[in-house]
Amino acid sequence: MKIRNKIAAVALVALSACSVAPSGPSVMAMPGSGKTFDAFKVDNQACRDWAAQQSGGDSANTQSTINAVGPAVIGAGLGAATGAATSPRHAAKGASVGAGLGLLAGAILGTNVAGSNSNTAQSRYDMAYVQCMSAKGNQVPMAQQPQRTTLW
Repeated sequence: MKIRNKIAAVALVALSACSVAPSGPSVMAMPGSGKTFDAFKVDNQACRDWAAQQSGGDSANTQSTINAVGPAVIGAGLGAATGAATSPRHAAKGASVGAGLGLLAGAILGTNVAGSNSNTAQSRYDMAYVQCMSAKGNQVPMAQQPQRTTLW
């Protein structure tokens, strides 16, 4: 397998790890006192919809893809130009190697940025979900205060 094909395969694997918007909460909620499970299910769906809207929904997926693919495309272009410029006798070969290396570096950078954005979107989703479920009278996890200890 030529080096160009290996680099392209690695870049495709890196790009396949692109993040997506949250599909659900990462926190657990329980029905509130006196609430039926059917009422809880209605609240749960309404709060999932609200949280998806607050965290960006489909626009978060689109932005995540742009964040992942953009640096890969730019890296490939810069790598090709650099490779062609540094090997004037073998400009085509230099351009292809440079493009492959630039694609790989850009894909890694883009995947890291997209992953970071995904964590932020999940955090926003969870906060909106917990607020909504709490407002509807359901039980949700609460942040715990750090315990203070005294030395004497």
